[in-house]
Amino acid sequence: MACSCRLADPRKKKGADNLRRDPPLPIPIQNTAGEKASKNRWCNYVGTLQGDVVAVDRLRDMTFLHRMGFFGKGSLSKAKPEFDELGNTFNEGCKIRMTKKYGMKLSLDEKNAREEKFEAIHHERLKQHNQWSLKQKFTETELPVKQSKMEDPYEINEFLYLSLEEAFFLSFGLGCLTVLNGEKESFTICQLWNKFRELKPRFIETYVTYHYYRSMGWVVCDGMIYGADFLLYKDGPPFYHSSYAVNAYLIDDDQIGGTDQSHPWTWSYLTCMNRIAEHVAKEVLISFAIKSKDLTEEELSRPRCLEKFQLQEILLRRWIPEKHREGKSK
Repeated sequence: MACSCRLADPRKKKGADNLRRDPPLPIPIQNTAGEKASKNRWCNYVGTLQGDVVAVDRLRDMTFLHRMGFFGKGSLSKAKPEFDELGNTFNEGCKIRMTKKYGMKLSLDEKNAREEKFEAIHHERLKQHNQWSLKQKFTETELPVKQSKMEDPYEINEFLYLSLEEAFFLSFGLGCLTVLNGEKESFTICQLWNKFRELKPRFIETYVTYHYYRSMGWVVCDGMIYGADFLLYKDGPPFYHSSYAVNAYLIDDDQIGGTDQSHPWTWSYLTCMNRIAEHVAKEVLISFAIKSKDLTEEELSRPRCLEKFQLQEILLRRWIPEKHREGKSK
């Protein structure tokens, strides 16, 4: 029985109309900036590969990458890098700045809770510093850090962590990110492609999926919290709740419609995945990155192979008998 399924409209967040809207990508685009893109105005950001993420530490780069496209997350924050603004040196000046910036956005209880949290962090770090100084038997004039009730002896700096897919999209898709290794040497695009494939065996299918949805205008974020590869947002997390949870799989073109597909699907797996998505008001998208069977390993070692991939998506929904009976009057 065939039925036409209406796609759910994205759910707008409260107060989204009052928020500032920046360009959708961290590069100069004619239709948003009003000027033609040129090499003279092209943005260049720098990140360093650290384990399975790319860390961006320059404040300018962190600000532009997150504001324009919502790339990455703060290493010490839930999403937007804001730890330095709230908790690095928790003194009276910091309290005033925080009140000015967040006073209109946070309730009184939440603002007080944040103040107590960061003050507790400050005192704990100061306590540990004093204990360490006593163990080292420093005299008061030899103390490596000035001890003060208002200053934190250990400054903590926050980074913007980019996933491998985000970093490669910015480097390969937009050409605005340079990724460095531990020796501060830059990767070429081919080196970066093979390095990411080495770090993440599923990188091909996840990047094909990421690139496709970014190209379709979605803001693509990590979906681990809901057991998915990605979450799709309209405009960005501050404006709308995520609409879809996406799971990516790699198949050969001769496996389309067949039963010999290597995936973990069972009825219980599909039911669990769908129930989790329904519980948080999202829908499940299954994305198949279809690889041409004649692709060799040598071709797969270069990112130019991406042009030989296709993508097929399936929207997964639970069939409810009470809502889909044949002949039921509308």
